[in-house]
Formats: sequence, structure tokens, C-alpha cells
Amino acid sequence: MHNIVIIIVRSEGGDGLGFGTAKATLTCERAGKYRLRKSKVAIDVEIFTGTKKMSCPFRLQAKEHVGGGWSVVVRHGMHNHDLPNYNEGRAIIAKLKPHQLSIVKELSTSHVKPNMIMAIFKNLDPRILTTVKHIYNALQKLKTETMGVPH
Repeated sequence: MHNIVIIIVRSEGGDGLGFGTAKATLTCERAGKYRLRKSKVAIDVEIFTGTKKMSCPFRLQAKEHVGGGWSVVVRHGMHNHDLPNYNEGRAIIAKLKPHQLSIVKELSTSHVKPNMIMAIFKNLDPRILTTVKHIYNALQKLKTETMGVPH
């Protein structure tokens, strides 16, 4: 396993019927640049924002064939960053699923601590990539939703 997360940057066409009209561009999760919001002050983005964006040039182009099937062409096969050693805690693949969010909501109303909720998730699925930080974030989001504060 290489611990790389590939995301869809752009997709067009395609109706799932195999007419050969679908196209997709895939890239590394670290592609792109951090977009600084509302501030005109120059800062070192990597140090002060903790961004994972590194302008990674890795690109794949996928195209659907008539009758089904896909072809994938490597547009740029190199990454400009080291590959991670593990996937745990990575936002894209470790976020809580909807059924897990409902469990967090139910357990939090019973005053179960986040560490115990994490232990329950680990017992249910030992390969889970979620961390206790994701549970704290979910609890904060639930709290702001119940207070009626827009996020």
C-alpha cells in the first residue's frame, strides 16, 4: 500500500449507461494551493495554516469507452512530496461516516466521553482511521447546530 489519496478534480458527462461520454481528471489530495481568505497580509502559508496543499503535479485522465470500461492515462506520474507512512487521521479518508455521526450524537446525549466513543469505534472496527480529534470536531458541530449558530 502506498498511502496515497486520489481525488476527482473535474468530471463531465456520463450517464452510467456506457455511451462513452464520461471524462474525469484525478489528482493527489495535495494538489492545488492554499487560498488565503480575507487577509492581505503575507504569511508563510505552510507554517501558519497547517495546509496540506503542496501544488502536487500528479494527474490522471480517465475516459469512459463505448459499451463500458474505462481507460486511464497518466498525465504526470510524479509527486513533489514524500508519501505518508500511514493513513490514520488524514481528513479525507478518516472523517466520520453518517452512521458514525449518529452514534456520536446518541452517545454524547448520554454523556459518554469522546475517548470512550473512540474506544467503541475501535472495538466495532479495529481498522478505523478516525481519531479522537474527529469526534471532538463532530461534537462541536453538533453543539453549534443545536444552538442554532450558523457555521
